[in-house]
Amino acid sequence: MIKHDFFTGQSKISDPGNFKNDLPGSLSIPQFCDVVNNVMLIDFLDNMKIMNVPEAHKKDINIRNIEEKLNVLFARNKSEVNKSRTNEEKIFGNCRDTSLMLCTLLRQNGIAARLRSGFSTIFSSKKKYDHWLCEYWDVQTKRWIKVDTWMYQIQHYKDILPPMFKKGLEKLNYKPMDVDEIFFIPGGCAWHRCQNQGEDPNSYGTYGNMRGLWFIRDNMLRDLLCLNKIEPLPWDCWGLMSGKRGKVTNQDKEILNHVAFLLSDVENNFGKVREFYLSTPNLHFN
Repeated sequence: MIKHDFFTGQSKISDPGNFKNDLPGSLSIPQFCDVVNNVMLIDFLDNMKIMNVPEAHKKDINIRNIEEKLNVLFARNKSEVNKSRTNEEKIFGNCRDTSLMLCTLLRQNGIAARLRSGFSTIFSSKKKYDHWLCEYWDVQTKRWIKVDTWMYQIQHYKDILPPMFKKGLEKLNYKPMDVDEIFFIPGGCAWHRCQNQGEDPNSYGTYGNMRGLWFIRDNMLRDLLCLNKIEPLPWDCWGLMSGKRGKVTNQDKEILNHVAFLLSDVENNFGKVREFYLSTPNLHFN
């Protein structure tokens, strides 16, 4: 069985380091998400030309660690994290970045939290897009609750969205504070669906030719890393998580099928998930 306390402590990547005293104390989950909104502006708003992000800030998404992100944030504006900032004073980020920021805030307040790498069916049940969430252990209901900080920010700015997008968002019935399992497919589940249930691997991925079984493999392994408190960048690739496009070898499939099996029941297989990571050196992050 999983030890939830494992996820209350910071990882090397989520650790705010010298900025731990600059983070807020106990807040509600929506209030923590509001803090994320105060410090970070998501890529979607820039891609849709809804807001303009300085070109130099777009490299922010390559910053892996929270301490370094906060260093950049406070260099732009030394105000408290729960104070309003201009877009130019925020960090530019994607769904991994906003999820990691929430994870840091929760862990700093003793709440078990972790990132999950997988695929979203928010906009289409046929096309599953690469997506990241943060989930936390709710002690009252005794379950992991998935939070979508990226969609929470989109909903926050819904009044300035293009009319057709805003209309579609209102019909969606999507709850970013408690994401229903129909809207998020973890990497291991995606692998199982394609290997054992006949789903098309090419329906999983992102834009262009960034899709297919190799993409699912890498997302599943990133999810495995997150469950070991290693929160990689969405394009990080090493070891089994090779990032190579094309055919996945039968030898690799044997190992990957085992990973998918372990991830199919993280709660009961957590010890084995940890054991697999610890015994697989080429997955380790230095």
